[in-house]
Formats: sequence, structure tokens, C-alpha cells
Amino acid sequence: MGSEYAGMMGHTVVSSSVGVGGTGAGGALPCENPPPPNAEYRFLCLEGSVGGNCPPLADVQKELMKQVHGTDECAGSGSCCYDVPGAGCQDLAISAQCCYHVAIIFESCEGRPFIVDGEARTAEPAARVDWLLQAGQGLVESPNVSNLDPTTRRALADHFTRAGLYEHASVASFARFVLELLGVGAPASLVSAAQEALADEVRHAKLCFGLAGAYAGAPVGPGALPMPALAIGRTLADVALATALEGAVNETLSALVAGEEALRATDPAVKAALVSIAEDEATHAELAWRTLAWALDAGGPEVARTLEKAFTMAICPESEDLVALGADPDKLAAHGCLSAAEKRDVMRRAMADVVLPAARTLLRAPRAGRSVRDDAHGLDNLA
Repeated sequence: MGSEYAGMMGHTVVSSSVGVGGTGAGGALPCENPPPPNAEYRFLCLEGSVGGNCPPLADVQKELMKQVHGTDECAGSGSCCYDVPGAGCQDLAISAQCCYHVAIIFESCEGRPFIVDGEARTAEPAARVDWLLQAGQGLVESPNVSNLDPTTRRALADHFTRAGLYEHASVASFARFVLELLGVGAPASLVSAAQEALADEVRHAKLCFGLAGAYAGAPVGPGALPMPALAIGRTLADVALATALEGAVNETLSALVAGEEALRATDPAVKAALVSIAEDEATHAELAWRTLAWALDAGGPEVARTLEKAFTMAICPESEDLVALGADPDKLAAHGCLSAAEKRDVMRRAMADVVLPAARTLLRAPRAGRSVRDDAHGLDNLA
């Protein structure tokens, strides 16, 4: 559903351990802003003689982000030293390199995100009724809340509010995608499909806000979406990178997670909503893969190299565990909400069984008069 991108899913560098003969930023100081539990740790190095002194993370994070996602977009939030499990906070004497232990937050795999300055943006929730489906617009049934305890009901209200905000942000993401497709000369069929997907996301948001309001006992909708100056992908490789991570990965995972949630749900209103969302997200994922196939034909080796890097770095993070917050796990499942472990398992299996095999097929297919690619080694090494 809805949204987030680390390239594939919003990312933020939050801490580092700096090496090559110098203490680097933070030195042995305690980390005042340690990474959250869902951070992934990467060991990243920059080439070049540094004369025993390494720059602070804040000065080189753009270069490091190019290694992680092929783009230098990153919102850094500190460069203090942090004890990375299994490595410790220490100087790393590596010849002619500055090396950093970097904690990177990968946001949720919940559909196509709206990324601004390297972070997924959503609106704040608001009490309003104009983002609800009305009679004649489709599914308007309400879930049965009569047997829910207050904690579980509150957890479900929060869950679907969050989902609605992501879906609402996905509208903006698809609006930008339409502009990017026009900017790189995409065929009319892709532009039209992107516009249709935008309309789907409006409907998804309304479905989720309707469920959230039913559980909360009060209307729920989105506030104003933060809308600073937007960066539009200027090159075909830029657009392909975002499409791979935001669309081919996120939308594929979103469709499969929503499908599993629908399968587990027993409440009729929730099941119907999730089935509808899962079907649409599968269509959006298919659009992303079609866009990548066209981009490979049009852009050749440069686009292929960008996509190989994108798919080898695509991961999924931890999810919020509502069960740990005291909600009833069986009732959560009945109302379309998987546990963090269940959702994580679905996403990992989807990456291994669907996304990566599709990426290999895409990158190795003969196209535009060239032979089958045989150099996508990074993808072969992924489980």
C-alpha cells in the first residue's frame, strides 16, 4: 500500500565510525542520537590518499549514498560514533581509504513513496470527511468493531491511518512519475497507465481512511502534504532507478503483503478493501516493470548498470509490531493486520521468489539489438 523509498524506501544516514588513522567525526564520544532498531549497518569506504585524516560523515555522506543507492540524495542526522555490533567503534586502518560504519534507516515497504530530499514524506492525520468513499463510489462497508478491546481497536485505527497517509502520499509520487515519464519521452501507454494508477491511490487512501475512522470512532483524513521544491528525475537512468526501487520493488511487495493480509482477514469489509488494494498494487507493479523494460531499450548499458546496482541493494526493514504494543494478534489478523514477523517473512519471500528472479530476467533479456546480458553478477549472489 501507500509509500516509502530508500531509493527503494527512504533512507537516512544516522551515524558512523570513521577510520584511516584519524578519529574522524565524533571520535570516541558517546552517540547522542543512536540509530533505531530498524537501521541496517553498512561498511563503506572512499578511495584516495587522505594523509591520515578523514573527513566527517556529514561532509562525505553524498558520496557514500551513491554507493548505497546510486543517488546522492540523503538527509543526514549526525555523524557521532556508534558501536556497530560485531565491529565496535574504532579507527580502521585501510590503505588509501576513509572507511565508515554507517547506520542507514530503510523505511517501510508499503507501496510507492513520495520522496523529498531523500526521505519519504506523508501528511499528518486530520479530522475530515472529504477523504472518505461516498455511496456509489465503491466499497463503503464498515468493519465489525463490537468484539474488539480498546487497545486492539486503537492499534487498528493507527494502522489504517498510517496506511491511508502512505496511500495519500503515493498520489503525489505518481503525479511526479507522470512528469518524469513525459520528461524522458516515454510512450503514451505508460503515461496513461501512470495517471490511472494515481486515481487508484486516491481510492486506496479513501478506503484506508474509512477503515481508520471506523476503528477510531471519528472521521480520519490527511492534512496538507509537505510540498517543498521538488526534484524531478532529469535523466532516463534517474527515472529508472526510482522506478525500480519505488515501483518494481515496493509495489510488488505491497501487492503481495496486501494479498496475504486479505487472505488472513475474516472481517468482510476489511477483506474486500484489501483485495481491491492488492489487485491495484499488482497492476502498479506491472507498470513499473514495463517502464523498466522500455527504459532498458531506450537507455542501454547506462540504465542496465543503474538497475543492477538498485536491485542488489534492495532490502526490507523491520515493521512496527502492534502485538508487542498489547493488541490481540488473532483479532489483528482478522482485521487485516499481520504481525511484524509475518509481514517481514512475506516481504523476504517475495524478494527471493518474485522480485529478484524478475530482475534477473529483465536485465538478461535481449533487447534493442544487443545480446543477452551475462554480467549481472550482483543479482546472482542474492538469496
